[in-house]
Amino acid sequence: MNLNNFETHCGRGILERGFEYYRLGNIVSLEYLDKKWIAKVGSSENYTVMVKFAVNDEILKTSCDCPYDQGDYCIHQAAVFYALKNKGPPHKNTTRSTKEHTLEKTLKELDKQTLLSIVLDLASKHKPIREDLLLRYVKNPDAAEAARIILQRAFKGAKQREAVDYRNADQIYTGTTAVDNMIDDKISTGDLRSAVQLCVLMLEELMDLMEQCDDSDGHIWELISETIAQVGQVIFAIPVKQEKSEEIFDIVFTHARNSIYHSWHDWQEELLILLIGFCDNPVNRDKMERYLSQQVTPGNSWGKLKKEQLEKVQYALIKQLNGEKVAVRYAEQHLDNSEFRRIAIEAAISGEQFERALELCFEGEQKNALNVKLVREWKKFRYEVYEKTKDVQSQASLGVDLLLEGDFDHYFSKLKALHNDSQEQSNFGGVWEKFRSNTQSNNHLNDRQKKS
Repeated sequence: MNLNNFETHCGRGILERGFEYYRLGNIVSLEYLDKKWIAKVGSSENYTVMVKFAVNDEILKTSCDCPYDQGDYCIHQAAVFYALKNKGPPHKNTTRSTKEHTLEKTLKELDKQTLLSIVLDLASKHKPIREDLLLRYVKNPDAAEAARIILQRAFKGAKQREAVDYRNADQIYTGTTAVDNMIDDKISTGDLRSAVQLCVLMLEELMDLMEQCDDSDGHIWELISETIAQVGQVIFAIPVKQEKSEEIFDIVFTHARNSIYHSWHDWQEELLILLIGFCDNPVNRDKMERYLSQQVTPGNSWGKLKKEQLEKVQYALIKQLNGEKVAVRYAEQHLDNSEFRRIAIEAAISGEQFERALELCFEGEQKNALNVKLVREWKKFRYEVYEKTKDVQSQASLGVDLLLEGDFDHYFSKLKALHNDSQEQSNFGGVWEKFRSNTQSNNHLNDRQKKS
């Protein structure tokens, strides 16, 4: 998601109210600090919104501390998105804040000698500050060793009795923020190889920390996900034909196969898929295909979940290099993987092969009978087919089933539209009575009818 398409990722109501907040000036402050935007937004009560950008206006991370939990983004985030879209993202030469931070403004007004005195005084009183300054700014440092020292020192400060207590987990951000800045420095100077190496080093340290950490609040999980996104940011900045692309491919490829991901298949999958863009190079492609063929071979010890994750990587590789039609054929051959059944159904519907789509849906409902979530998903695909083929009777029957299973808002309006069609009232009456007789759903029906 980026500033140019965020509206396609937010609900209509969220966008309308968010734009109203923006238009009415309910963004109290909007500041660019520590390479991210921080905003205070509200009318009667203010909430804090954070937005961090990657390259090409991509929104790498965003959050709001308001209690809204009914969707991915709230009205406060939408308001800030509109504000940033009008001002431009932070990596462009635009106004950096609507209300400049008091400390930053004060420091900017000081002369060089006074600033130097302040820094030297702080460094003499605080050893961590002194070490960070030396590690970051001494000429020709060993960046990897400096980053490792920074991270290990921060992690050690968060530990209690050789384990990281969840109440101290946020202290880890001190170290990771410093290394993030080092990575950004390498990217800005075009030293992409060093940037990738620093990302890999941070992933190794964070994955090791996961074994010791009570990560109840998800601090470490979030940092690992962000660092993998940084790897992607570096990879996307590298021209595919650049000579160093093979070298950088090898750095990430070697790391992705590390045993530290044995229980974290999703992260390994993300890293491998990031490398697909480099597989136009025959050398890289051969390495990737040989690895995947060895791991996906029946009878290996990686287990069903690992096999499914690597099959997704294989699918992405085929799609990138051979096209979508060939990739769909691969998906059709691996329908035990629910992701591939989903792909096959969508392809059948898109190609107006409706009988095949229904066949895949019914088969999925049978094979996944014990998985309520998947069964409901296959039913929804069936309903979509019935809509496209104008099979009103099947829509009515299946729509009631889906409504009774909890999809009230979505299918109530669809069923009501069918009911209001005078030509279909007789067909619909029976299934409507089926819904009315369900005592568990009567309250929902009455509430919806009152609003109608």
